[in-house]
Parts: sequence; structure tokens; C-alpha cells
Amino acid sequence: MRTHTLTDLLISYASLAAFLAFGTLERIVIIYPDVTLQFYISLAVAITLLSWPAWKRYSRISSYFAGLSMSMFILLASASVLYPQLMVFPVVGFAINVREYLKDVHGVYERARPFAFMAIYSFMYLIGGVVRLTYSPADIGVSLASIYDDVSPKGVTAFYQWGVVLFTRRYTLTSSLQTFILFTFLSAVLTDNYLSIISYLRGSRLYGIGGTFSSFASALSCQCESIVASFPSLVVLLISVFVFPLIIESAAFVSATNYLITSRYSMGIDVFSGRLRFTGMRRYTLVSGILLVLCMAAISIGVSLGLQRSVYFFFGSDMSLFALSLLFFVNGMKGFRVRMGRGTTYTLAVAAAILMILWFVPPFTYNAYTSPVYFSLMGISAFLSAFLTSLSYLSLDEQARHVYMEFVAMMFSMVALVVFYVTVVGGRVVWGVFPDVQQVEFSLYLWALTIPVMWLATNFVLSRYSRGPGVARQQVA
Repeated sequence: MRTHTLTDLLISYASLAAFLAFGTLERIVIIYPDVTLQFYISLAVAITLLSWPAWKRYSRISSYFAGLSMSMFILLASASVLYPQLMVFPVVGFAINVREYLKDVHGVYERARPFAFMAIYSFMYLIGGVVRLTYSPADIGVSLASIYDDVSPKGVTAFYQWGVVLFTRRYTLTSSLQTFILFTFLSAVLTDNYLSIISYLRGSRLYGIGGTFSSFASALSCQCESIVASFPSLVVLLISVFVFPLIIESAAFVSATNYLITSRYSMGIDVFSGRLRFTGMRRYTLVSGILLVLCMAAISIGVSLGLQRSVYFFFGSDMSLFALSLLFFVNGMKGFRVRMGRGTTYTLAVAAAILMILWFVPPFTYNAYTSPVYFSLMGISAFLSAFLTSLSYLSLDEQARHVYMEFVAMMFSMVALVVFYVTVVGGRVVWGVFPDVQQVEFSLYLWALTIPVMWLATNFVLSRYSRGPGVARQQVA
């Protein structure tokens, strides 16, 4: 280890030690006796993280350790913001870690890695509701206490067992070893995915796939990666049998994307787009047409039996009608060349989305629930939305079509996320005509169903990029 690296490492350790020692002497930092074990475990983790300069030959690991170290110093600085004499120590530690990382790392993506990781990591904690703004008295200082001092034992989920709460003058942070491991793992994989996707698509620029804007737009359109970042941090608040399978499913799909990008797409291996075809075949038109007729008949029978009082039938019938109609129109109109200006295409796409999402808005939901006429209008709007979506789809080039389908899939996943967040975290009932438990279960079922759909849509686009000229067009056996 070089002398300057060793010096920076010692300064980092000294900054942490000075913060704890000086804060304790000044009675600003308070560690309650019932979290002594958790404190020492946290301290051991912090010391390990700060040793990241010694791991530089493992550049990927050290970059995430650096991101965690910087996040720790930012947390300590924000916790002591009202105590400048204490805040100076984590500020110095943060600056030293930034300097140490940037001075030996080259390349835009590698330099951005720990900071992108910090952004995603912070986002997961913020949206998860584990950070609450508070205005506490001066004697609180920076206090570390047991989670049971802040939450009823009955309200503590498995993810927060043996957790701790950091009380400060301006906010309260709840955490545990379980959430730390989960959020760290997902943040690292998501960071790797985003940077790999952007780098991968930019690398395809020579093959006519697009420039900087299309690279970032395509990365942002990978909504499977984006929403998965939000979802696990929300489900930790729900005591449900669905939580663990959904977290495992989310983590598995995120990890699978990372594997495919690094081991397949970047090597020019087309995994999906050369094999999966859902359009352009007559049998799909015939099958989707038959299923569409059967769906309409089933909806009519269900309404006559009063099944529209179930949230599953109510929205399931609407979404099924949209999906089957879209498949029918896209395949049936495949031979036609739809020529429209960009403005017209975007207008139709927005109108189609509004027609579909409109009925998830509570007042419209109530009307469709109570009136057969409005329920019929909901079905007609789903049919019309599918028709407008197919027109927009057929007016785009092949590359844009795949990205557009990602956003269509995202409509339903976002509905699931919003319903879940408002019902569970916000404690509000979205649709007064349906029981709140039924609404939460519906959002969970819908989310579990849309995760693989979004993942497939995202990877279909990435797989399509792997077939550019100059890249080995190797097919997966």
C-alpha cells in the first residue's frame, strides 16, 4: 500500500473515531445500553468499509465499499449539522474518501460508480419511509436507540428485528442488518445494471444504434430496473406472506439482467429477440381474436353474476381486454404501413394511456362499479386504447417499438406500486368501493405478474441491440 493511500486510510479512521469520542464527551452522541451489541457490530462494519483503499485491485468491490463509506460520512454529517464542532470530522472523512477514490480511477463510468450507488441507496431508504423528518429537542443530539423504543413490537417486521433507530434533531432513521444487506445488494446490482446498460448502448453507437441521448433514454426506459429499486424498500413495511417471495423475485430478475448484460449482450449474443416473436404471424391473429371474443363473453357472464364487485374481476377484465385487443390489432394490421408524424404518434400514445389509466382514478372507478353503462364504457375505452396503441406502435421503427412496449407494460406496474404505497404506507383506501385488504392483495398480485413482463420487455430491447453489425451474431444454443 502506497504511503499517501495509507495516510488517507488513517485520516478516515481518525475522522470516525474523533466524531464518536468528541461527540460522547460533549454528550451529543448518545448510545443507549440496549443497543450496545448493535453499535459494536455497526462499528465493525464501518471499519471494514473504510478499508476499501486496500481492496483497490478488486475495483468493483472497492468502488461500492467507497460508496458506502461516503454515505456513512454524509449520514454522520447530516446528523450533526446543528453541531458544527462535531460536523467537521465526517466532512473531512468524506472529502478524503472522495479524493482517494478519484485520484486513481480512470474512465467516466468507474468514476461515477460510487456516486450512482449512493444516489440509488439513498433513494431506497427515502422512499421506503424509514427516514422521517422530525423536530426534536436539543437534548436528543445524535442518539442511537432500539427500534422497540420507536415502534410497537407488534409492528416490527422480520426485516427490522433487532433493528436500531438513529434519532437526530431534524430526522429519524430506522435500519437493521437485514435491510442494510438487502439495500446494499440491490443498490450495487442496480448501479452495475444502469452503468452497464448505458456503456453497452453507447458502445453500439458505431453500429447505428444511437448517440448519447438514446443511450440515456433507453437506460431510463428500463423501468424494471427502476421500479424494482423502489419496491423492496416499500414491502419491508408490510407484514404479509407475499413479501419474501416478491423480494426474492425482484432480486432474482435484477441479478439476471446484470448477468445477461455482462456475459451475453456485451459479447454480441442475442438471447431473446431472435427467438421470441409475438407479432407478424397469422396464428397469433387468429388465437388472439378467439381469446378476445371469449374474454368479452366471460366479462358479460361475470357482470350478470355480480363479479364486478371483486377488484380482481373489475380490473382484471379491463386489463385482459386491453392486452388481447392490442395483440389482435398489432398482428392483424401488421401488413399495413402506418405513416404518421412524430407529434401525431406521441399524441395517440398519450391518449391511449389516458383511456386505459382513467378508470383507475377513484371517481371513475366508482361510476364503473355502480353503473352498467359506465362499466361498458370502461371496456370500450380499453378496446379503443389498444387500437390507438397499435397505431402508435406500427408507426414507429423497430427499435422504438420495443421501447414503446416497455412503457405500455409500465402503466400497469406503476398502478400496482401506487396502490400499494398509498394503501400500506399512506394508510388510505384508494377505491372506497373495494376493501382495503383486497386492494393491497390486488396490487401485490399485479406486481408479481408484471415484474417478469417488464423484465422480458427490457431484455428484449437489450438483446436486440446485441445484433448490431460488427458484433458477433452468436445465438444461444
